[in-house]
Amino acid sequence: RGLRFVKAVIHLDEKTPHIVAYAVPFDPDGKLNAKYHYGGNKWRMGEHQDEFAEVMEPLGLERGIKGSQAEHQSIQKY
Repeated sequence: RGLRFVKAVIHLDEKTPHIVAYAVPFDPDGKLNAKYHYGGNKWRMGEHQDEFAEVMEPLGLERGIKGSQAEHQSIQKY
């Protein structure tokens, strides 16, 4: 049990290619429970991104910039 990734989409049509992954947070009892995984810790999502990047490194993927304040840019503007 734990985080169950249900979808991942790679965005190659933007200036910085990236992956968007959707996870469903189950606790050890099989119940939906985001608090179990994040516990109010705003840094935990960044830790998940670090872990993901570490696993994906052999495929040539790199982690995005930590703490980036980048905003989405429309396709028309790009």
